[in-house]
Amino acid sequence: MLLKLEGVVLKETKYSESDKILTIFTKENGKIQGIAKGARKQKNKLFSSTQLLTVSNFVVYRGRNMHTINQGDMIKTYSSVREDLDRLTYAMYVLQLVDASVPINEQNIKVYNLLLKTLEVLSKTTEGYIKIILAFELKHMSFIGYKPNTKRCCECGKEVIGEAVFSSKSGGVLCDVCKSYNSYDFMLDKNLAEGLRLLMYSRLDELDKIKLDYGELKELQKLTRKYIEYYVDKKDFNALKFLDFIS
Repeated sequence: MLLKLEGVVLKETKYSESDKILTIFTKENGKIQGIAKGARKQKNKLFSSTQLLTVSNFVVYRGRNMHTINQGDMIKTYSSVREDLDRLTYAMYVLQLVDASVPINEQNIKVYNLLLKTLEVLSKTTEGYIKIILAFELKHMSFIGYKPNTKRCCECGKEVIGEAVFSSKSGGVLCDVCKSYNSYDFMLDKNLAEGLRLLMYSRLDELDKIKLDYGELKELQKLTRKYIEYYVDKKDFNALKFLDFIS
């Protein structure tokens, strides 16, 4: 059966001297894997459409376990992301997180649109990468079913205003009463707690209004990494290891 799918290439693996195996996150069918024959050769018709950070329309022959990529027509490439090493590494982390956290053949249009929007925003900015990635992580976790509660206590439902504590195990913030008999990972002052809420609910292209300094962003980065580690079955991301090495 032939399928016509729009998708983003998440991962490529060398299969032979001329072929590669692709992991593609598609708009219609979620994550799929397929062999792109000849795609490693520059003169091949599949070469440009099967690059990482590229959105293409694919014609796919569906196999029992592995698909075959028969045709690819590039819609958009986020090549400008490659102009800055930090920006490129963050973009690769976005691809790796989506690959690690979404199942095969399960459509998730919210995650698909979020992925494209994140890559678009990254491609147009030259700073503030951490803030963009934090917002992506919080929204992504929400869209795959692990939305962190940033407004109300996870245990009793009481609105949490001002300072808060955050528990990965409980799934978000805890009120003063509930934190006394629940474990938690982070203590958030008023500005951090408000910043966390704004990152969750603000549009990716409207993050400038969130006033957090570098130290505060790094604290929230520790929080989101801990949260993702708790709910996603992957402990190490190569892109994050590289960022930690160069920072």
